Amino acid sequence: MLNKLLFSIAASSLLAGSALAQGVTLTAAVMQEKVVEEAGVKHVALVPAGTIVPGQEVVYDLAFANKGAKPAEQVVLTNPVPATLEYVSGENALVSVDGGKTFAALGALKVTAADGTQRAAEPKDVTHLRWNLAAIAPGSGGHVRFKARLK
Repeated sequence: MLNKLLFSIAASSLLAGSALAQGVTLTAAVMQEKVVEEAGVKHVALVPAGTIVPGQEVVYDLAFANKGAKPAEQVVLTNPVPATLEYVSGENALVSVDGGKTFAALGALKVTAADGTQRAAEPKDVTHLRWNLAAIAPGSGGHVRFKARLK
């Protein structure tokens, strides 16, 4: 049940309208890292998330593809961090700590407390992630991912 909730949240509000018009599709999946053994060799693999309990991490895998005949340019992928999760890390992502109004590297952001004092933003403050893709060639695609922990 929780897996379905996480997936539905991850799949919403991800592509800018111009990317959709350019033929870009997006598929979101909620995964977990598991140690698996293949041919006697252990490695970490991403597998579909099963039951998630507080404290466990999930990996949001956002697969994008250009189904159009022309390059898709200036593609922006934005994903909110659901309130039930705490951001851990993201591959090549800019983050927001103000509800998606501004984006930067985490180390460049500040959070203002109720008393007006400021402190450096922390992973727990992240509300949204954004990836800016210069261009996606026709027939190609890729993945962006981020990790989050169930509160």
